[in-house]
Amino acid sequence: MNRKELFEKLNSLNLDKNKYYVLSGASLLAQNIVDQAKDIDIACDKEIYDNLDWKPKIGALGKEIKSFDCFDISYNLYERKDDIIKIEGYNFASLENILYVKLLLNRNKDKEIIEKLKSIIKA
Repeated sequence: MNRKELFEKLNSLNLDKNKYYVLSGASLLAQNIVDQAKDIDIACDKEIYDNLDWKPKIGALGKEIKSFDCFDISYNLYERKDDIIKIEGYNFASLENILYVKLLLNRNKDKEIIEKLKSIIKA
């Protein structure tokens, strides 16, 4: 999806924008770091998570997430909610936050974006 499609998808969620934030590739897309994202990873508060009737599975960090359409949502990543930026009324993980998680995961597929983020934020 492109940036315009990202915001259309977020608009379709009908969730309280103050109780979740967008992570990873979709956040990089919103910040014009990448041109495309394949899904939208979200961290939310436990109340939103518990009220979603979406299929649960285990995510990249070994924690339960729920999935629907292009969305993967987790409440157990919400603790870093102080490290966000606001774009078009939505909360997104900061570049520093994304770099932190990408380094933690240390996946081969993230090596290029890790280097790009390091050069942007001078980490």
